[in-house]
Amino acid sequence: MRAISYFIAFVLLNAFMACTSSSEQKTKDSSSTDSLISERVLSKQDAHFDSIANQAAQSGILGVFDVPEMLSMVIMDSAKMEEVALKRGNHYATIEKEMNLIGAEMEGSPGSIYYNNDPKNFKFESVMLIKDMPKVSPTKSKIVVLEATKMLICNYFGPYEDLNKSYKEMSEYCKRHHLQQSGPMREFFIVNPTLTPDSRLWLTRIMLPVMEKK
Repeated sequence: MRAISYFIAFVLLNAFMACTSSSEQKTKDSSSTDSLISERVLSKQDAHFDSIANQAAQSGILGVFDVPEMLSMVIMDSAKMEEVALKRGNHYATIEKEMNLIGAEMEGSPGSIYYNNDPKNFKFESVMLIKDMPKVSPTKSKIVVLEATKMLICNYFGPYEDLNKSYKEMSEYCKRHHLQQSGPMREFFIVNPTLTPDSRLWLTRIMLPVMEKK
């Protein structure tokens, strides 16, 4: 199994707080939104990020896609904002050990799911995608099927301290296209510090569940 990055855990969490909800403006013409959402579908390979070192990947907002289910092993936790990075690193180590014990094979890149933006009690999940349902259940993590949903997807290249720029871009995109967040946000750390020390090449894929604003 490919070695997992524990160093990924320090991804800047206050960037999440910069992702504001979409505007309250009512949709005047939904036809453009319908065509925006309906046609594009991520393949399983794209959704699970098999080509994690693809430096030619497009930067910025890719659009809204139908994202299929993702089979994963997760640990849910909550902590003060400044404690989350350390906890997440420990989670990745725990999940990797359990994957080895139960014979699960990782598929793609590790990630996180965010459930709130409370700096005093930040609720999150540490996530690793796996290929198949293992025959033995883990004891310290859980097997979770992440639901299929429509997602606004953005590729961000660069150091984690500038992630807030992508969140702002996604928020503005939602306003322009009359979309609103419909579920917890996912991030996957596709090219990270353990793959290259050059922060300009770090690739974070941000996935925001969206629906048409009513």
